[in-house]
Amino acid sequence: MTNGEPVTSVGSAIHATRTDRKMTQRSLASAAKVGVGNLNYIENGKTSPTVGTLERISGALGIKLSELFGKRIRLSSEDMAFMDTLRLYVKDIETTDRQRVSKIVKRMTAK
Repeated sequence: MTNGEPVTSVGSAIHATRTDRKMTQRSLASAAKVGVGNLNYIENGKTSPTVGTLERISGALGIKLSELFGKRIRLSSEDMAFMDTLRLYVKDIETTDRQRVSKIVKRMTAK
């Protein structure tokens, strides 16, 4: 198991790329020779994949391995507007207050 941010980002990039290509988890798992359950855990940031696994997944997605680390998650226009508004409110606050806001948002969105 992992507690690091990069795995979540890589998992999100895999998920976004897979759905962009209209692939199911089953079809990607089969093409990458990875278990469906393992792929699900990777996409959800619940496990840390090996480099070999990431190479197989990126190959099955038809992208370079490095693209998994640079992929950005697309936000809806509504979410972008919210983020722009939030930026206006927090731009002039101290770092400790920014950290408090971040913690509050994390608690609000925890599953």
